[in-house]
Amino acid sequence: MTRVVTFSLVAAMVLGPGVCLGIEQTQEVQVEAGDHIWLELGCQTAEAASNLATFSEQLFDGACGQSLLVNVGSVGQATSEGAEVGVLRSLDIAGWQGQFIAGPSAARGEDQNLSVNGLLSLGMDNGSGEAQGLQQFVIREDQGGGNFTGTMGSVTEVLGLQNTTLSGMVRPLDGSETRMQIATIQSQLNP
Repeated sequence: MTRVVTFSLVAAMVLGPGVCLGIEQTQEVQVEAGDHIWLELGCQTAEAASNLATFSEQLFDGACGQSLLVNVGSVGQATSEGAEVGVLRSLDIAGWQGQFIAGPSAARGEDQNLSVNGLLSLGMDNGSGEAQGLQQFVIREDQGGGNFTGTMGSVTEVLGLQNTTLSGMVRPLDGSETRMQIATIQSQLNP
């Protein structure tokens, strides 16, 4: 299952051509990706692969802009020779950006938040088989803006990779699991 939600909002108060009283931009992305392979008894093979990319960008008349890029890919494979074999992959990403410039020489500020939770779990019971799982992601958040009192900018980049393999012949339940959690927060304010 893969689900992507993006949301963007730009608000500006414009007095006339070229005169801006204030700008506020917000941008949000949520990505939920995952799948599950389960083989039970008999000789069988299953594979699953997914890839997802999303990019959103906001620009306002050279005064400010922000962009958010997410690229996610994952592969799972299981082979059973009589064993119960399972592969579970889950990846949740949430990113939020907001910025405001109150006017040509007034307050300005930016906020960026990013969270990533990844799970890759393999299990095998009662027989021989093999399971492999891999997932990777690349995320980049950019912001920049300014007015007569100066400029501001912030960048967050996160690259992640999870990989695990389980093979052999087992009697009791055997497994392999890898987890990752990432959280970043950036904030700046010039009153």
